[in-house]
Amino acid sequence: AKKFKGKLLDEIVDHVTSDEKLWLDTMMREELGFAEKPPRPGLNGLFMAIAFVIGSAIPNLPYFFPQLPPLTGGAFPNLSTTFFISMGVTCLGLLAAGAFKTRFTGRNVFTSALETLLIGVLAAGGTYAVGLLFE
Repeated sequence: AKKFKGKLLDEIVDHVTSDEKLWLDTMMREELGFAEKPPRPGLNGLFMAIAFVIGSAIPNLPYFFPQLPPLTGGAFPNLSTTFFISMGVTCLGLLAAGAFKTRFTGRNVFTSALETLLIGVLAAGGTYAVGLLFE
């Protein structure tokens, strides 16, 4: 991307690779696109905290409202109606988050939303399975 050629390119490569720290820093920045340090670590931390609070509140929202009548019979007789509403709200939240992140990634909205939903469902299912093992 820098369009160095020939002898100049060889000299630059020799110079960069002769110093391990310079080599790693160059690879992190040029090849992987990582900044040396986040521009505003405090602000980044604040945004992460806000995202965590919002993300963890979404599945719990249905539990703040009066309980719906419990389910009887069926495949899941021990689970409340609120639990199923919580799963639905969570899926909608994951779809929305996946669609929203395309503003920054430039990816297809539909694909990104479904990918985020799939990852979230797999993570929740795995967590639920581990919980059942320790019950």
